[in-house]
Amino acid sequence: MPTTKLGYFRNLEESEYGTLRGLFAFIMLFISLTLFYLLTKKRLGWSTNKWYNKKWLRIGIISLVLCSALAVQLPKTYPETILYGMLVGFVVSVVSVSFMNKSFLFSAGIVAFMSTLCGLVSPATFFLSKKLNLYK
Repeated sequence: MPTTKLGYFRNLEESEYGTLRGLFAFIMLFISLTLFYLLTKKRLGWSTNKWYNKKWLRIGIISLVLCSALAVQLPKTYPETILYGMLVGFVVSVVSVSFMNKSFLFSAGIVAFMSTLCGLVSPATFFLSKKLNLYK
């Protein structure tokens, strides 16, 4: 059974590394979620009448929350990163769709998409961070 370690930034160097890992994850998530929005904007039904309904703000907040959760992981293997990433995506998306007034099938699709997306972004972040030596 894969296990993982979470690192909450103890010193300035670890904070810098965690921030860079988060930046990699944020960029990948923001691009992916923007493409997802553009493909499903009618189905999502996001209105842009109020400042807090702006799609870019929502995508940015979702990306920030997810990248923060993914960046604190200090994995040793790729299976750890995939499992942890999928779990983060699953939990966040289940909470999100609980407040949506959409069909069960659409909600299940959102959960599957977010779990898969985070399951792909997490090992990609691990790969880039490992190449750039961003783990102690």
